[in-house]
Amino acid sequence: MTTRIAQQAGALPTWATWVSYAVAVLCLAGFWSGGMASVAFALWLIGAVIGVLHTARRHTG
Repeated sequence: MTTRIAQQAGALPTWATWVSYAVAVLCLAGFWSGGMASVAFALWLIGAVIGVLHTARRHTG
């Protein structure tokens, strides 16, 4: 839900929104994913932070 709000506000790129849904499914199936959920979440988090910072820089100047 938070990801969708951030995307509607223009803070996240579209790819980050769709990848977050896949990461959420992996996290929900964490026991069966063999640790991939943690790796996927970490990579998504880094990408989302870079996307938000890029958007903020574009809007401020």
